Amino acid sequence: MPHDPTASFDFSSTYEFEMLWNNSNDIADFLPASFFDTDFSLSDIWQTDNHRVNSSMAPISHTEQSGQDSIPRNADEPLSFISLPSRLPPLEPDSLSSRDERLPHNELDSPGGIDPVTDTETALPWNISALAYDRISAGIRTYDDILPTGFLIPSRHTISRYISGYFRGFHEHFPLIHPPTLKLDNISPELLLAMVAMGAFCRVEKRKGYKLYLAAKAIIMHHLGLRTRLSLTRLARGSSNHPRNKVSRSNSTNIDGDEGSDHCHFPTKTTTSPLGLQTLQSLVILIAMAMWADVPAVQDALSMGSQLAMLTREAGLGQPDGIVGRCTWSDWINREERRRTLFVSYTLLNLCSISFDVPPLILNQEIRLSLPHCNTEWVNTSAAEWQHTRETYGHTERQFQSTLTDMMAGTDVHHEEPLSALGNYALINALIQSIYFERQSTTSHTIRLDIMKKFESALQTWQRSWEATLETSLDPESPRGPLGFNSAALLRLAYLRLNANLGPCRNLLSQDPQSIALLFTNNTPLFTRSLHIDRAVLQCIHALSIPIRVGVAFAACTQSVNGSIQHPLCTLECAILLSRWLGIISDVVEASGLETLREDERKLLGMIASLIRETDWADTLESKEADSYCIRRMAATVVRLWAETFQGVHIFEIVRVIGETLSIVAEILEKRLEPQENHLYID
Repeated sequence: MPHDPTASFDFSSTYEFEMLWNNSNDIADFLPASFFDTDFSLSDIWQTDNHRVNSSMAPISHTEQSGQDSIPRNADEPLSFISLPSRLPPLEPDSLSSRDERLPHNELDSPGGIDPVTDTETALPWNISALAYDRISAGIRTYDDILPTGFLIPSRHTISRYISGYFRGFHEHFPLIHPPTLKLDNISPELLLAMVAMGAFCRVEKRKGYKLYLAAKAIIMHHLGLRTRLSLTRLARGSSNHPRNKVSRSNSTNIDGDEGSDHCHFPTKTTTSPLGLQTLQSLVILIAMAMWADVPAVQDALSMGSQLAMLTREAGLGQPDGIVGRCTWSDWINREERRRTLFVSYTLLNLCSISFDVPPLILNQEIRLSLPHCNTEWVNTSAAEWQHTRETYGHTERQFQSTLTDMMAGTDVHHEEPLSALGNYALINALIQSIYFERQSTTSHTIRLDIMKKFESALQTWQRSWEATLETSLDPESPRGPLGFNSAALLRLAYLRLNANLGPCRNLLSQDPQSIALLFTNNTPLFTRSLHIDRAVLQCIHALSIPIRVGVAFAACTQSVNGSIQHPLCTLECAILLSRWLGIISDVVEASGLETLREDERKLLGMIASLIRETDWADTLESKEADSYCIRRMAATVVRLWAETFQGVHIFEIVRVIGETLSIVAEILEKRLEPQENHLYID
């Protein structure tokens, strides 16, 4: 085919989209939601918003974005929705005491009828005394006849190390346990072993992690099997009544929590399992540990998924659980922990669908819960502190279903009160699930335009809610925690899934990088050029800008210890979509010239070149080759850059597989350039 004899695209003049470099110190913001309105071209939006974008070089606070600057606050007050505490206890327990010095002494005594034992700031959860270890060991030994042959209880210091790993590496991604009131010697053995198993994985001690996984699973399966046998025995005897809470030994928390108090109104009954909440939490942790591990573990996790879905439904997923009026701290903890556990179970099973392109086991329409409360309340370490937070800022219960309906209608949901980070995380999972079923219902590569617009509006609405939520950041090291960071990856994934049918291309369940790479680089059509695909490409470009802004090598170091699975999944699909798009653009330029590209497409090319120029691969832009060839080389370069962010040791096996896949894809794309490597076009 004919080549353009000169390089007419100026790959060095690429800095008109400075927004990629705004707020580079804290990486706090998405690109403006207005850039994803496909009623206008990117060029038109850029002309309209240029003055605002260029004037926003200083970081914009979330209070300015959300209009919450009118919230009253003392300048010296450390506890607020503006200065958020970490989800984890501080390293020095003594540093907690200063928080309550601002409160009158009588507020610290016994507000709300809280037991004095639970009205104190707790030590770090992984500080285990010798006495507590004896109790833990005794609880585990009651299952000696259940545990795998040869199982040895880890030493006190090993358990402490692994529990630290659990909280530092996993808990903040799935915050279903309440750290301030956690007492390891009071929880069920299966929950303790599940946390320790996950902690071993987070400390990259996988062999020990698998041994602990098998031990925790043995106890859980014992409870499930005993429950099934008792139920079937009742049926054989002609009775269908289920006993409540007579099966689970050492399960200190009933799946319902406490019965309602005089001041806190909840549903009086739900259709629940006789198993405890802690057994459900244990199953969630084990499935999360195995879902992205080695192939046999993944298969085990998938087989347990239906059990998790069943138990989650039995725990009241379909029952309203609004907290109305006053309640005690202990009541609130029980109800909020239960609510968070059910939402984490739902999102975990949805992530399974996202990862392996299988139908989700819990559907959006099944959920009747209210959204989780903000982290500011969740991390309070005393009843007095919690009461002060609640009285100062309040909380409006928002039902999951009505909030999702508003989002799908394009109605903002954050004006009255920002949602929690976990609430937004659940909602972006719900939007991706809706896109999945929309994809399943169409036989073409494209979704109907009116439906596409509806989803784009919903995603813009979700982004505005994300921006208003004070617990979010695009920085994986932010003290606000990783939920906002993970949600950002899912937003990008939603745009990609909306515009391209990428699910069948991945075959991640095989964990074979070579076969996955071949699927990614075949010529199967996935999408067509349009204003809509431009937005998905823009999301990919912005995703690539984050590791480049912090440094690709540094991003590789942080990725190896970051427990996020959402970003590797998003990176894989960003790499395939962006490289495929560049391939399509290259073919168009080769066939009919650069001038046939839309202005938006030329701007997107410029943004990609701008990013490459900030890396060690900048010299690949210095070429006398034809434009079409240079664009194909850009495709190989962006995949190579993403592959480099996966260098190092990873907690989950699937992350290593994704990194190897990207390296192979980059090699394939680079090899396709070889016939022209020694061939320059001369004027």
